[in-house]
Amino acid sequence: MLSCRELGYRYPGGGWAIRGVSLEVRGGEALAVLGANGSGKTTLILLLAGLLDPSSGCVCYNGVDVRELGLRYRRVCGVLFQSPEDQLIAPTVREDIAIGPLQLSFSREEVEKAVREAAMQAGADHLLDRRTMRLSQGEKKRVALAGVLAASPKVLLLDEPASGLDLGGVELVKSLIRAYRSRGCIVVFTTQDSELAAELADRVLLLRSGLVHAYGPAREVLSDLDLLAEAGVKPPSPALAYRQAGLDGSPPLTPGELAEKIRELRGDLG
Repeated sequence: MLSCRELGYRYPGGGWAIRGVSLEVRGGEALAVLGANGSGKTTLILLLAGLLDPSSGCVCYNGVDVRELGLRYRRVCGVLFQSPEDQLIAPTVREDIAIGPLQLSFSREEVEKAVREAAMQAGADHLLDRRTMRLSQGEKKRVALAGVLAASPKVLLLDEPASGLDLGGVELVKSLIRAYRSRGCIVVFTTQDSELAAELADRVLLLRSGLVHAYGPAREVLSDLDLLAEAGVKPPSPALAYRQAGLDGSPPLTPGELAEKIRELRGDLG
């Protein structure tokens, strides 16, 4: 389990980036950290990854402070940065994806296997011999994701994993998050897209100006359209259409749920 209590980070000599964040994510669960630009989403990911030292509170993995775990936590935690340029450091795609397995002392055969499998999972297997700096933005994102997956993390921390990707790339990210949940991994991802959160998350943490605006089951948080608007987040389109139509009851959050609602209404009218 990944958890934090009253977690906060204060800029040196400045104000708080985030403050008072408490959460728990168990194996097999996905948490969506939702919020507008500047709400503190990236800072929270860096804190959960142990890449920033908290100014208050702590981050724990299976009940132990990640600062005490040190490298033991780094070995099970994979982090995808929002900008792939911050992550790609090797000359070629193959070399870059191999960095994690090499750091974990995989054998040569294990490294090669991990690179191949991770590249296929991320849809980057056709890029293995390309130069990293000559890739498109979407290709860089896929390669950075493959580099995270190659180390077989038990905790996946993904900062805006769907940004900069085409529709096929977004669907790939969705399938990966679902797959890692099904394996019992912990997944935390940030997004401004409430519809993505509705499709993938068990729970939602809604941030507003560095503070927790809401935290709870995804349906509970995402069904409160006024709450989302207060945090500067666009509600799911199906829910917005449902409300604008003046319909009562819990709003649909995904296109599939909206289609089901329409079928139910047609049945009632028929």
